[in-house]
Amino acid sequence: MEPDFWEQRWAKGEIGFHSPKANEDLVELEAAWLGEGLRTILVPLCGKSLDLHHLSEQGHEVIGVELVETALEAFFAEAGWEPQKEGFGPFVAWRCAERPKLLLLQGNIFDLSEIPDLMGRVDRVWDRASLVALDAPRRAAYAEMLGRLLQAEVEMLLNVFDHGRDQGQGPPHSVCAEELDELFPGVSRELAREREVPPSPGMAARGVGSVRSRTWRLRPGKRAVAKGSDML
Repeated sequence: MEPDFWEQRWAKGEIGFHSPKANEDLVELEAAWLGEGLRTILVPLCGKSLDLHHLSEQGHEVIGVELVETALEAFFAEAGWEPQKEGFGPFVAWRCAERPKLLLLQGNIFDLSEIPDLMGRVDRVWDRASLVALDAPRRAAYAEMLGRLLQAEVEMLLNVFDHGRDQGQGPPHSVCAEELDELFPGVSRELAREREVPPSPGMAARGVGSVRSRTWRLRPGKRAVAKGSDML
């Protein structure tokens, strides 16, 4: 991870990646993806995402991971909650009485492997534009870490952007279907939702004119590439 880069983005308020509402792909697809019962859902690089509220309000155990302290401060302040903080392995754990099944971990996502008991409880991963926030070497390391979960009957809903060949000028970086096959070998990949979205100001400044948002469902098993949300 690049702490200085992300801390500066938050300090300057350059958080165009933050949405003022729960992600529409998550809302559209969650019933089929989550299935019956309550889940333990990992949300990597969560920022102050309202997806955390959306999932935890339904009673799911939600574990968010965020590098930048400012983002977590903003999340709790905007909710009007007083966080309790304590050490949790290599992380600082943020909790609150109002939402006891919500756990936010401040630290480096790659340190999750040091908490195997926690990882062992996870059965769903919601990645909303987290993979695309990482450069190519870090994407490979991130996918290797999450790939171990996918081999253990964990399902992942993965949102990425595809705006042509990635020139390393992100974030957000461009991630195509072929790269996903390389990053997550031996995993079933189904296209759950696809739409065109406007480029961010940073993308537009780099000359990106067309962006496809694709949300994939990844799960253990033989790879199967499906088209459309009716395959979910």
